[in-house]
Parts: sequence; structure tokens; C-alpha cells
Amino acid sequence: MAGEERDGTLNKLLKKLTELFAPKTRKEKPGISTGEIKEHKEEEEKEKIDLSEREKSTTAVLTGFPYDLKLVILWVILTAIFTLFPFLNETFLRIIFAWTMVLFLPGYVLMAFLFTQKKDLDLIERIALSFGLSAAITPVLGLILNFTPFGIRLLPIVVILSIFIILLSFLAHIKLKNIPMHAKYNENFNFRNIYLHTLGNIKSPEAGPDRILFIIMILSVVFCIFTLIFVITVPKQGERFTEFYILNKDGNANWYPTNLSVGEEGIVNINIVSHEHEISEYNLLIQTDNETLNEEKISINHNETWRRNFTFIAGKGSNKKLKFLLYKDNELYRNLHLWINDKDEEVDKTYWSINVVCGNGICEENETYETCKDDCKKRELIINCTMNVRPGKTITCTVTDEKDEKVPGATVLINIHDKTPMTFTTDKSGEVNFIIDYPATLMVTANKKNYEDSAKVNVFVSGEDSWLWYALSLILILFLFLLPILIIRRRKEIKKIGFAIARDIFYCTFLYDKKRKVVADIGFLSEILMNRKLSTLLDKFNKIYVTPATYMKIMQKINEDLVYSKVMKDASLWTQIEKIELTDFGKEYPAEIGDETIALAIQIDAKIVLTIDPVRQKIAEEHGLETVGIGKIIN
Repeated sequence: MAGEERDGTLNKLLKKLTELFAPKTRKEKPGISTGEIKEHKEEEEKEKIDLSEREKSTTAVLTGFPYDLKLVILWVILTAIFTLFPFLNETFLRIIFAWTMVLFLPGYVLMAFLFTQKKDLDLIERIALSFGLSAAITPVLGLILNFTPFGIRLLPIVVILSIFIILLSFLAHIKLKNIPMHAKYNENFNFRNIYLHTLGNIKSPEAGPDRILFIIMILSVVFCIFTLIFVITVPKQGERFTEFYILNKDGNANWYPTNLSVGEEGIVNINIVSHEHEISEYNLLIQTDNETLNEEKISINHNETWRRNFTFIAGKGSNKKLKFLLYKDNELYRNLHLWINDKDEEVDKTYWSINVVCGNGICEENETYETCKDDCKKRELIINCTMNVRPGKTITCTVTDEKDEKVPGATVLINIHDKTPMTFTTDKSGEVNFIIDYPATLMVTANKKNYEDSAKVNVFVSGEDSWLWYALSLILILFLFLLPILIIRRRKEIKKIGFAIARDIFYCTFLYDKKRKVVADIGFLSEILMNRKLSTLLDKFNKIYVTPATYMKIMQKINEDLVYSKVMKDASLWTQIEKIELTDFGKEYPAEIGDETIALAIQIDAKIVLTIDPVRQKIAEEHGLETVGIGKIIN
């Protein structure tokens, strides 16, 4: 019986032990079936596969066109539509699209082309530099247009900016193709990611300086935008003027009805635009030499345009002056005139302008002006051209008109310093030929009588065309304001080597000149030479003086440590170190100082001691010496 009881007790104990350990090793958790565990394991495997694919995608390249550059090109297209199409170019959206295209997009695409990786520039620097570069690029493109036949007009400006932005967008896309996606500056570009990324940077506990710089930049941009809007919508009250101009019947400022037969009608379009900031009263008089043809009183509100066609009948004779006189407050305010000629009279051909070209010479100075004689009954167009010529060659001068047609019978006057002037008349081909037997600088004057004068129109442009220059000026000021901030912000890159090192780099870089003598100890030299970032720091100093003991320790390190030897020989500091014996200056060693490095500094009248030894720093300060300590390098 006792044996059976012993066996039963043993079985119970084994069963109890099995119940205690089996749930942890074999049984599933309560409430979870075997099928659910299998599904869970499958999901984990899928997540691992998905994670591996994501890791591969971060090193892959993105071949599609970046979303930010797509948005840039779309913005350019919308700008062209809202700028060039009627009705749309009168909306406020035109200003938003145009200013963004002028003041931000050129710099942005240039930064995208030059700095394609996110490590090159962060968001704040990229935005600030985009504004600054745009302020520089746009005037350059305008300057280029100024030397083309197209000139600085709305359509050419839109075209050249569009070409520049779209071309750089495609070039940036080509460069981005070869860069891993995780390294691209525009990785996963969308407004939500930008918002979350920016918000995360601002809220980060380590983003104190970033937060301040970001807020300053945003406030500066908003200030510029509101200032520009104010300039546009609220013109200066002091700018009071009136536009007064005449056009032909087609509304163009050329080919006025100035050559008419007797009794033939001529039509001109008279325009008055008031910018007087009040209701203005004008009196318009149209007169010839001996009679008043029309008089009209006009009342115009601010920014209102008055436009009328005026018809006149041509009389006999040429050189008749048709005057348009605008009075304000009983005083002559603006005046215009046209010269009316009888085209049936037998007179020489009339010319709008003439030009003279001599050989292959290039005019260094070119000035065209009109002269009037006998009450402008004899008018001449004169053009002066200064050029250098070689001796012994036949020089041919050709006179042409505004249509590049040869002008016969024109007078060409050749002036040479200290020589008698030579006068020629162009032949039927509009040319004159002469030879100069000595090196000379020619002043060539060509003139032709019966030059037909175009209308002398006083056109006063409103302030709208100056908005661009206001904007460029403000953006340039913003860029110059942010540039020092960006430079200071870049100094964060040296935060790994501590605040003391950053301070000392600032001191060595900006405060000390090469004429000041410097003494260094072995600890300082060892620390600085073992860090490549700082190995050229002391280039700012002409010579670095060391004691014989320090010099021997440096040589010993070079012989014992191959790494130190290579760094030492590569560093420019190697050529700067100069050993100074304490007795070289004929002074006794000041034993009471107790430090050879400080004693050397006092003997050679050095003002700076480079040391990382706190005891030596204290001794140097007691003797009125400045100390610069690099400290420990934090990797």
C-alpha cells in the first residue's frame, strides 16, 4: 500500500510540473487558435518582404519627372495664359502668377539643377537662395533682351523667362535620374510631406536655431509680399502727372499722316490719361501756324482715359506745323506737334532717319539729332560716328535710311584732329570713297536735308512698369538680410567639436592677423593635427613659434606614429612651425614663471598662446596673454 501511495504521489507531482511548464513551452496563448497564429506569421513575413522592397527603393533611382518641377512648368504655362490673354490679364491672379515666375522660379530651378541632393542645402537655405538668385537672374535676362531686336517688352520677357525655367527644369530632371531617391532634395514631394517635415523640424527640441531662422525668413517674405501689394494698390499720392500722346488712325505711334496732297484728310488719335489723383480740368487747343482748328474743354477722373480721333485737311505748302496744346489751370501743361508736308511738291525724298557706316569700322560714339534753321523750314538729320582707321586703305562710307535704302546726295563731313575737314557728297549708290595716308581717328558726320520729322510725343509711363523694380529691390534686400543668417546657420556643422572649438575657429579666422606672433604647445598641436577639418586652421598665422622641447616631441611623434606623420606632412602647418631657443633673444629665462611656453611668449613679445592646458591658460592670463584652446575633439 505504501508503494502504491508513493507512486500516486509521484504521478501527481509530475502532472503538476507538466501543467506549470507546458503552457509556456508548448501550448498556445489562451484565446488564440493555431490558424490565427499561422496568419499572423504570414503577415509578419509579408511585412519583412515589404520592408526589404522599401529599402531597395531608397537606393533606386526615380525615373519619373519630379512633382515639384511639374508644378514649376505648370506655373509657367498658367503665367503665360494669365499674362498674354485678354480679360485674364486684368485679374489679380496675373500679379500672383507673374511675380512668382519672376521673383522665385528662376532661382528655384537653378538651385534644383546645381544642388540636386538634400544634403547640399536644406529647405530654408533653398528657399532663401531661390529668391536671391531670381533677383539676380531676371535683370540679366532683361539685359540680354535689350541687345536683341525684340527689346524689353512683355511678350519677349515672358518667352525668355519661360525658356530659361523650362530648360533648367529638364536639365535638373536629367541630373536627378542618376541620384538615389532617398538622396534627392525633392524626395516624395507633396504639400503634406513638406508641411509635416517643416512642422517636425520646428517642434524638434534640437531645432531652436532652425525655428528662429525659419520664423524670421517667413516673416521677411510675408513683409516683402505685403509691401509689394501696397506699392501696387496704393500709388504714391505725390506722383501726379498726365499722359498726353497722339497716334495714327490705327492706334500706332508711327507712320503719321504727314505727307498729304492739298485737300486730303489726315486722321490722328489724341489720348489723354490723368494720374492727378483728382478730377482734372483740361483745355485742348489744336492749331496751325495761323489759325485754331479746334478747342475743347475736358474733365477727367483719376486713372481715366480720354480718347478722340481728330480729322484735318491738308493745305498748300510744306513744313506746316500742326500743334496740339494741352492747358491745365490756364497754363500750358503738355504740347505735341506734327510737321505736315505737301507730297505733290517737287522736293527731295524725305527720310525718317539716316545711318552712316564707313568700311568695317565700329562706331565708338553714335549720336543722332535734328537741327532746325529759319524757324525749322530747313531741317537736317545729323549722325555722328567716331572710329579708328588704318592708313593707306580706301575707306568707303555708305549712308542709308530707315529702310536700309541707299541715300544719294547726302553730305558727309570727315573731321580729323588738327587737319582740314573733308566734305563729300554721296553718289547714286549712297557712297563716298577716300583714302587716309596716316593713322587717324575720324569724326564722320552725315546729314540730309528734307528729313521728315516724326511726332515729338511726350509719353509719361504710369507706375505699373516700375513694380518689377520695386519687387526686385525688395527681394534683393531680403536676400542680403538672410545671407548672414544662412552663413551663421552653416556654422552648426562644427557643433560636433564643441562650442569652444567653434569660438576658437571664429577667433583665429576673424580676429587675428598674420602679423601677430603666436606660440603653441604640444597638446594644442597634437589635437589640431589629428583632425583634418582643423589642420588648416592656423593658415591665418604667418609663423607658429614653439620651444625646443615641443619641437622634439613633435619629431618623436612623427617617427613613432605613421598616421600622425602623414597628417603632419600633409598639413600646411608643417611649414609654419619654427623652433625658438630661449636664449636666442639674449634674455634670461624668467624662472619665476615656471612654464617654458609662457616664457617664450613673453620673450618674443607674442600676444597669443595656443594651448589646451588649463593650468597654462591660467598662467598666460595672469601675464596678460590671450589664449585659444581647441579642447577635446568629439567625433
